[in-house]
Amino acid sequence: MNLMTTRTLSRLVFILLLAGLAACSRVQPILTVHQQLPATTTLNDEQLRTPLIRALTRAKWTIEEEEANRILARIDFRQHSASITIDYAGGRYDIRYRDSHDLDYADGKIHKRYNALVKKLNRVILQEVRIAQNLNGSLQ
Repeated sequence: MNLMTTRTLSRLVFILLLAGLAACSRVQPILTVHQQLPATTTLNDEQLRTPLIRALTRAKWTIEEEEANRILARIDFRQHSASITIDYAGGRYDIRYRDSHDLDYADGKIHKRYNALVKKLNRVILQEVRIAQNLNGSLQ
């Protein structure tokens, strides 16, 4: 191999190594969910509360407090914990970070496990909304 090919190959290996390290990073920007419900969903705010509560329970979150159109919840696992706020109204809901313990939170970034928990919760909420919508539709 000539010198030019060796340099190019070395650079390529270095770039791939950096990309691999970035993919394995344990901290990521905090995920905030802004979820608009499907247009076919006819649940009012009070009816939306039920699938949110059911989803939190199914996903192992503990409800800490309920206010009008707001739920504060927390999840504990191993020696870690995370707290979120869910605001809901007008056919949409938002899941926002509130606090955490031992999840490496700093400068808007957090351990990737937090984001995985929030993504799972969002999927479960959408499942529960579909179930509630089907039940609501069959009762009319």
